[in-house]
Amino acid sequence: YAIPGGALWKQGEPDPRLGMMLGFVETHLGVAYARQGESDLAERYHAPRILYIFDLTGRIVDEWRAPPLWWFAAANPDRHLLAVSKDIRQSEPICPIFGYPSKTVVQEWSHDHPFGRPNFADAGKTVCGFGSYGRAVPFAACWDIDTGKKIAEFKRFRGGDPASVSSRASRIILTHIRNYRGITQEFDMHSYHDRVDRKS
Repeated sequence: YAIPGGALWKQGEPDPRLGMMLGFVETHLGVAYARQGESDLAERYHAPRILYIFDLTGRIVDEWRAPPLWWFAAANPDRHLLAVSKDIRQSEPICPIFGYPSKTVVQEWSHDHPFGRPNFADAGKTVCGFGSYGRAVPFAACWDIDTGKKIAEFKRFRGGDPASVSSRASRIILTHIRNYRGITQEFDMHSYHDRVDRKS
């Protein structure tokens, strides 16, 4: 759809190969997983995970056979980036960011940089990560994509999810959940406390 006005760019049946949408990787190109059945087969047999790039008419214009069992979490149209949140075979998170159309790694963080769910900010210059509440969950933090350096960490409370970042500015909204410790982590209780923090 177009904003403003709500005009429909394409009407009719979508390409049957398109599955869950990830977002725009360029201003005129979207990215989506392959349809559910195809993705399930790739996961079962550790085959490449297929991403489709499609234009504003819904036509597939490119195909990306990404490494198997990777989950892509965010797309950025400003710098044509895609962020990976995890490899479901590994217990530790992996955090590479890829450029499009080169499909090569722009930046990668090692396991000692707990990332959580990545979100792009500052028009693709920054990536922020946060997670759900929990005893061992790291603090929400942001990194500079070009240098790989951590530029902010929010130590008032852990986790921060549900959260959101401003895609074109240096702002982040985090949710503070207070834990009441139970016998085990599974029995922890929580309540919402305060909600707003910022990156700069």
